[in-house]
Amino acid sequence: MQWNDEATQVIKAVAEGKNRKERAALQLSLTTRTIERKVQQFKEHGDACFIHGNSGRPSPNKIPMEEITALITDSPMEGANFTEISRLLKEYHCRSISASTLRKYFFQQGILSPKSKKKTRRKLRKLLKQLKKDKHLSQEAAETLRALEHEKISGFWNHPTKPRAALLGQRIEMDASLHIWIKGLGKLTLHVAIDDASGELAGLWLEEQETLHGYYKVLEQVLTNQGIPFAIRTDRRSVFTYNRMGAANPEKDSMTQFAFACSKLGIDLQCNSDPDFKPKVERANQTLQGMLPYRFGMEGITTIEQANTYLQEVFIPLFNDLFGYRHDYVNGKKHMVKSTYISCTEQQIRNSLVVLSPRIVNKGTTIRIDNQFMELHDASGKRRALAPGTKVTVSRVLDGSLYAISPSSAWYSLHAVPQRYEQDPDEILPPKQVVKKPAKPKPGHPWSYESQMKFREHSKLMKSLEPLYTLGGKDKYA
Repeated sequence: MQWNDEATQVIKAVAEGKNRKERAALQLSLTTRTIERKVQQFKEHGDACFIHGNSGRPSPNKIPMEEITALITDSPMEGANFTEISRLLKEYHCRSISASTLRKYFFQQGILSPKSKKKTRRKLRKLLKQLKKDKHLSQEAAETLRALEHEKISGFWNHPTKPRAALLGQRIEMDASLHIWIKGLGKLTLHVAIDDASGELAGLWLEEQETLHGYYKVLEQVLTNQGIPFAIRTDRRSVFTYNRMGAANPEKDSMTQFAFACSKLGIDLQCNSDPDFKPKVERANQTLQGMLPYRFGMEGITTIEQANTYLQEVFIPLFNDLFGYRHDYVNGKKHMVKSTYISCTEQQIRNSLVVLSPRIVNKGTTIRIDNQFMELHDASGKRRALAPGTKVTVSRVLDGSLYAISPSSAWYSLHAVPQRYEQDPDEILPPKQVVKKPAKPKPGHPWSYESQMKFREHSKLMKSLEPLYTLGGKDKYA
């Protein structure tokens, strides 16, 4: 219990006999035994008995904010919003600290979250102006004040709240977000698909640019993990539609590759350039931009391939656990949201998510794709020669394999024609062995033939004269 002035006066009155302990127990909502014990302490120690024993001592549960600040500054999480920093500290450093605690601490330091609201900015601007008036404003705080006065710290695009879809798969929203997702690689494009009914991510795929392949990979994840949805909402990118606004003519319009794949699967593709047509994926893009770049940095991810693996295996389940809702509460009871997804086989996915392109068979009974000649093989693996000038449709599957469809609906696999015949290693002749001749000394060299002959003649002459200048083994001229 906290002993304030009113409570201490009640105990003192009992000690002086001016009040009864039963009455004091009713006034303070305590037991008579507690009143007796406190009166006895007052008589022995005086006013010191009302001071708690841990008064003035630091709490053992106090969070060392200097260490937390150092962790944030020395790691890739710097610059994230406080909610994400709280998650990252718990996941990667086992430090449990709430976002509100971080927000209050850094607000006193003049630091705002990237997700700060106008109300918070006005409050901080007022505080910094007061510090500037009192001449207690640091250089960093002065820069923040200038940014606030010029509205450089702005808000985000607001999307009006709309009712969620009634059924899972009733509406899938797709979009692409251009952002610096991986430090050092510049701006990349993240293709996103989200289920409007549950708020769960249905697919993520990162590429250098916004491409048909990226949307195909996202749709492949939806079909593999969930099934065929009822409808997909997108913007009016050329990937989805060729029509200009207000000039649609279904009789004369030709489908895009993505629209053709959706029509084969029975998906209703809805396109509109208004961002509020798909508000959930627009808000999801903001959330992903506040989470993924810092998580890529914490994981040490430096390539697009590593990022896509992390997205599929780790991040999508994590995001869905945090923000997904597959249940509704009606009259206090929990009800599972029903689904409109239809199961889809791998063969359906393979046959639908393809890129089609027309080609003409040349006189060499091949077709040219990607600056390379391709020959046609039937199901048995034998090469087939179609008549020159035959128009075929080339189908490129997501895994990169190529197939050709003839006018008679016959399927052929395509194989690259090598530019040269491969040489059999056994037919390659061994290199000729070159026998090096011994080096011949030049004339006049001590080791040359002429010098050796002269030395022998000189030796014979000296041996023939030996009896003349020696006598009995002694020198004659000694």
